[in-house]
Amino acid sequence: MKLHLRNITYLYRITKTFKMKYLLICLSLALTCFACNADTATSSATENDASTEEFTPAQIAAQTKAYEDMMDAHDRVMPRMGQIAQMQKSIQDATDLDPAIAEKLKEADKKLENAYDGMMEWMRDLKSMDDLREMGDQDKIMTYVNGELAKMNMIEEKLDDGMQNAQELLGIKIEADHGHDHSGHDHDHDHDH
Repeated sequence: MKLHLRNITYLYRITKTFKMKYLLICLSLALTCFACNADTATSSATENDASTEEFTPAQIAAQTKAYEDMMDAHDRVMPRMGQIAQMQKSIQDATDLDPAIAEKLKEADKKLENAYDGMMEWMRDLKSMDDLREMGDQDKIMTYVNGELAKMNMIEEKLDDGMQNAQELLGIKIEADHGHDHSGHDHDHDHDH
């Protein structure tokens, strides 16, 4: 029976590792596509095209500022998505080793998964500034952008809560992201510069 359980655990870990790699690849592709779209939206927001003719310069400036603030919030949270995968791996390893806290670890894992799913949904549903301006209504644009900023702040809160909960259960601290991803890489170097 022990051999059978070990095989199942081993297969689960392989599947989980494959899922994480697949998840990171999809995340990278989504981020690349989103970044390209954001650059297009930002540059087109500054152009004087047909969609901006309905708005005053002050309205266009307010729209652009609000959209940039929203994207700044996104840019603050997005790099931390890699930490979710790292923490989920730690959770899985600890769950296998310590069944006493397995249920609490599963709850922490669920919080992290919710933050990740929230980010993916937010990016998928985000409208470009051009699409918003086609509505032709300043109040609707500002309401939408401010609503999306609030959603991003909520995603950040979920991420913070899930990470803190997992860290407390595991007794670990995740290092700040230094511009590169450690998931799937075995290498040692000092981050204390």
